[in-house]
Amino acid sequence: MRRLTKVFLTREDGATTVDWVVLTAAIMSLVVIGLSGLFLGLHAAGENINSKVESVQPYAPAPKSP
Repeated sequence: MRRLTKVFLTREDGATTVDWVVLTAAIMSLVVIGLSGLFLGLHAAGENINSKVESVQPYAPAPKSP
């Protein structure tokens, strides 16, 4: 039993797995934060374009004189 405990405590496979999981979670968090900022910026740009398009007056030619 002591030998199994010693082998268990000296193996680093589990620690490496935990490192990779933490690193992957950190990268995914940064990606989500970056994408949310991008989408907020795109939404604001879309709103700005929408307000400019709505404020444009349609072209109405002048009536013809007889």
